[in-house]
Amino acid sequence: MKMIIVDDERIGREGMIDFIDWSGDYGIEIVGTAANGQEGYELYQAVNPDIVLTDIKMPVMSGIELVEKIRGINKKVRIILLSAYSDFSYAQQAFKSRVDDYLLKPIDEPELRLLLEQITAESNENHQRENAKQQFLDVLGGNKERCEQLRDYTFQVFSLGKQQQHICSFHDLWLLEYHEGVHVGIARYPRSEKDPFGGRPDFADFESCYAGSRVDQPEEICRSYNEAVLSSHIGTYWELKELDYGHIVRRRGQWMTHNTELKQEAVKLADAIRSAIICSERTKLELTAQRIMHYLRQYSGVDPAYIEEFLMWIVTRVAQDFADFQEMKTSLWELRISLQNQNRFHKIKPALSHWILEWTERAEEKRQLPETTIVQLVMNIVAQEYHQDINLRSLAERVYLSPNYLGNLFRHSTSLYFNDYLASYRMEKARELLLTSSDKITQIGEAVGIPNTSYFSSLFKKTFGVTPKEYRRTHCE
Repeated sequence: MKMIIVDDERIGREGMIDFIDWSGDYGIEIVGTAANGQEGYELYQAVNPDIVLTDIKMPVMSGIELVEKIRGINKKVRIILLSAYSDFSYAQQAFKSRVDDYLLKPIDEPELRLLLEQITAESNENHQRENAKQQFLDVLGGNKERCEQLRDYTFQVFSLGKQQQHICSFHDLWLLEYHEGVHVGIARYPRSEKDPFGGRPDFADFESCYAGSRVDQPEEICRSYNEAVLSSHIGTYWELKELDYGHIVRRRGQWMTHNTELKQEAVKLADAIRSAIICSERTKLELTAQRIMHYLRQYSGVDPAYIEEFLMWIVTRVAQDFADFQEMKTSLWELRISLQNQNRFHKIKPALSHWILEWTERAEEKRQLPETTIVQLVMNIVAQEYHQDINLRSLAERVYLSPNYLGNLFRHSTSLYFNDYLASYRMEKARELLLTSSDKITQIGEAVGIPNTSYFSSLFKKTFGVTPKEYRRTHCE
């Protein structure tokens, strides 16, 4: 360690140099002296010492002013103030300036030595910590030289939560560092052990423990670290105190194996939500949301992205029946963003419930529309989507009414059954295409939503008294 002495008395400076064996006893090298605070500051900038030993009362610049200037650029350098004054105000000023130690002149040698022993011990501890940190970064980065020294071991990385009490033990860990906001531990197992992968360190003193895989080569430590970080993310989401990466892998396998069952369950849940929305059964909606959470909880430990995917299966099926494309697209995008922002599993239920309630309120608003407005809305949908597979049931869900009620409402307003209106509209569009295009009869049938050519021709003849082919020949030749 390097030290400078700042004192306006030459005898004081020289006497301090010879007071004890700084280098031999404590490994401290005195690299310069200064006669006042200004000179001391310039010397500090030139040699960058580890320790500054300075008097308080000096000309040009006092020791207090010197401390404040040094602290403005360096918070870590050790500063010891010397003074012949025992006045409390000096000590008070010194500690407000973030001085580490305060000694009175004449200096008591045992007191000085005790202080230096403390400083040396702290310095050695900091040095060891820095070396351990560098070793940790070398290992994590796959440093070739470091890896070659570690061929006789296997490894496992742990992401650890807050330490419940300060304990110096490394918990059977080879390295323990605070890295990127969390405690990261690396366990090292000799290959000579009969079961190098048996057991694990004790982390009872930490609030949580998330583990990566045990790896066979030092170059794979980084992979184990990334797995521990992922385990931490997923474990936090599910509010688990412990989670191994191996458990995540197993959960992923179960999810993939049950994929068909999951989609079938999603359909059932979506249908339950649709039914409850149509009937405005809010209690049923809440129970369905609880049912979804209960079902998903059996996959505790799976990636949050899988949970998001399952929920989007459900809501996409619900939204397709209750909204036009743009409205559905916007609504689903907003919900997906909301789900991705939830960092705990239990928080997704409020987000999902809010979305369901929003659609329930929209349904209630549409049901309050005048009958003529509802019928006109249905007719507008037919005009826009007659070429698609639409029917009374699908349209009823989109206006939040039962099929029977909508059918009666449509007939009362138009004097037509809905199916007759839809067929008539399609036939009129088919007639226009026969006159204005050269498309084949099969293509025209598909274009108006009737892909079955035989049925299309039969319906056209029933409507216009001739087949599509005869109609085109009569009117286009």
